[in-house]
Amino acid sequence: MIRLAAGLLALWGMAAQAQVLELPTDAMLQAQDDPRLDSYALPTGIWANGAVPTMPVEGHVTRQAWRIATQSLTTLALLRPLRDQLRAGRFQILFECQTEACGGFDFRFAIETLPPPEMQVNIGDFRYLAAERTTAEGREYLTLVVSRMADASFVQITRIGPMAWICILWPRRQLRRSGRPMAALRSNWMMWGTRSCTIWISR
Repeated sequence: MIRLAAGLLALWGMAAQAQVLELPTDAMLQAQDDPRLDSYALPTGIWANGAVPTMPVEGHVTRQAWRIATQSLTTLALLRPLRDQLRAGRFQILFECQTEACGGFDFRFAIETLPPPEMQVNIGDFRYLAAERTTAEGREYLTLVVSRMADASFVQITRIGPMAWICILWPRRQLRRSGRPMAALRSNWMMWGTRSCTIWISR
């Protein structure tokens, strides 16, 4: 059993080189893509001359959308700790921007996001970040879209890279709140990654 002081973690990476992103304790996963081997147009700049510049990358593509109920957090307050964790994991920031500096409405609808209501983007208050790192298995890319709505905030995490496993760690209180047995959670989440994965419940 693994005990966690702060409840919820999303893990990416190879078994020997896992990337851990710690989200606020009230974060709840809203949607997820089945991992797929695909090409991806990674946004790397602001909207200009009718388009967002992109870099073509390839790998296993996975996307998650998270909802954070805490209303007091700004988009920077949500993004900065995630950015710090990426840097600590040897990611280099390729590009980041905020709302109008990104290109506002045009930028938001030029980038890929999971559909609402699971992922919601306020065109008046969002941030975007793209990062990359090189591992023994190859190059890995990760993007964040963070947005604040009137009643909650949303974070989308997209990873493109070598074959990976992904785990979700649930605090016990959230498991009780969900009303779902461990067996159901295991059945739903084991298919998330391309490798087998264990779900731990903290005390």
